[in-house]
Amino acid sequence: FVIAKSSSSSMAELEPGVYEHYKSTEGNRKLYKVLLLAQLATEDSQVVVIYSPMYSLESSEGQPNFYARTLENFTEAVLVDGKSMPRFRRVS
Repeated sequence: FVIAKSSSSSMAELEPGVYEHYKSTEGNRKLYKVLLLAQLATEDSQVVVIYSPMYSLESSEGQPNFYARTLENFTEAVLVDGKSMPRFRRVS
């Protein structure tokens, strides 16, 4: 995916695929499929990532679940036990 940000000439990029959340554990992997990038129809035209869990959710009642997170938040690093790691890392 490549989306142009209207406020600057820089490009926002994210590879399509499957991503794992940093809170995953060996017995409970939190995998998400990135579906698309979208640009908000706001003054700052933020780019958001639309993604869906690849694990079942008890509250979904058979309905697909979709989430949106700003690209900046999706790709930022988080601090866990004093160690910096990506919030989501691409696994396939």
